[in-house]
Amino acid sequence: MLDKLMNVETILFLAAVLSLSLFVLLFVRQRGIMVLFVAFFICSVVLTARMFKLDLPGPDFTLPRLVFVMMVGYAFVAWATGNVKLLPFSRLDKWMVINLMVLTASMLVYGAFQLTKQEVQPLSLFINGFLMPFVTYWLAKNFVSGEQEVRVVLWTFFLIGVYLSVTAIFEIYGPKALVWPQYILDHKVRMHWGRARGPFLNAATNGGLIVIGFACGAYLRSNTQGFTHKLITLLLILFPVAVFLTRTRAVWLAFLAVVLILGLFAPGRFLPRWRFLIIPVAILVVFVGFKAESFLTRSRAEGGVLQISPITDRVALAQIAFRMARDRPLFGFGLGRYPQHSTRYLGKIGTLAKPAQYAVANIQHNLFLGTLVDTGLIGILALLFLLWIIWRYSLWLYRIAPNEGFFSQSFVTFFWAVFAAYIIATMFILPWYFLFFNVQFYVLVGVMAGVYERRGPVKASALRSDRRLARRHARPQHRPDHP
Repeated sequence: MLDKLMNVETILFLAAVLSLSLFVLLFVRQRGIMVLFVAFFICSVVLTARMFKLDLPGPDFTLPRLVFVMMVGYAFVAWATGNVKLLPFSRLDKWMVINLMVLTASMLVYGAFQLTKQEVQPLSLFINGFLMPFVTYWLAKNFVSGEQEVRVVLWTFFLIGVYLSVTAIFEIYGPKALVWPQYILDHKVRMHWGRARGPFLNAATNGGLIVIGFACGAYLRSNTQGFTHKLITLLLILFPVAVFLTRTRAVWLAFLAVVLILGLFAPGRFLPRWRFLIIPVAILVVFVGFKAESFLTRSRAEGGVLQISPITDRVALAQIAFRMARDRPLFGFGLGRYPQHSTRYLGKIGTLAKPAQYAVANIQHNLFLGTLVDTGLIGILALLFLLWIIWRYSLWLYRIAPNEGFFSQSFVTFFWAVFAAYIIATMFILPWYFLFFNVQFYVLVGVMAGVYERRGPVKASALRSDRRLARRHARPQHRPDHP
């Protein structure tokens, strides 16, 4: 057992753990939890289980999970020593907890540890898809409070987007030696080969994160001046090209939604609207025109949009999901159990399912259908209520936000763009398999919720009182005439 553990990978992993722990001991006390946040984001993108992991009987122990534990420990110490005052338990927090309870019950009832190591463990899906994102939401809500901390988060997401965009260009056009990590170029992993799939080996996930990184950069650009403003503008040019190179129609649609929301609905001095709209659209038009011949082909690897099989696959997967949900409507088949039960439904959905191969049928490509199948009506309703509360929070914040400043109405518009990109992307992928995709969205939700809960309740009630008072004064007064 000892010989098995003491291999080169384990030694490197332990050395990385020791180095990171030493770094935290020396610096994190001065710079706060933001150092751990940035380390967690970077590890979730490039230092994943494909790079470093400690193989354990249960879920693997990876660097992102190590940093996550350190973040939770730091938060506990900060709370116990009175260095931070936690925000009250809100309605959004309640629905987060309800979702975690539903998913935990689903795992326990249907078995969380009965699958082999070669199969995706329900516990791993729970940790990556729900537990870590929801906890990072809570940490962001309570610890990422000021403008400087929010800027650090947005800059990190933007620079990660720059890295993914540059990697996408190198991945397709070279030089291949500059692609890192090198497993991105492993042709043995055939999924999305020939498209910009990035370190996630998934073009849709990679593209969705590039789009959200673009939104972060656009908002930072509107709140900077001088050289930094020009640098962000220059880097933003990379994003439309990388979006196209994913060769994924859902990513293109999400990018279009972000551009339209930021360009048309942002108030104040967010961006020169038409200039902001013209630049990315012009880049896409020129790039598509340059690649027009391959753009109109049926080959997705060449950038074609006329490939039909992904559409028929999605329809087939939807038919499978609805038939499975009809058989177990209330509680579903259990979290992570879709691959074990879906294949026996292939013969029940007619000729439309013929393009759907076994591998496609084994993974549901839609967050909402996947939730419906795995956790039933209880799980999908809990998720929809959670997303509804997030949307309502953003509307309340927009009503009370000032017209100027970093946390103005433009900040809420930026969040709406991120929210739209997330919803569009999750209509075509199951994000439970991709830690950073979930974490990025829920961290921004936590930032938005923290801003609202620190400033909102008093101002919101005052605003409602002012409106009632204004309506009362505007109502004509009918007084009886006195003789």
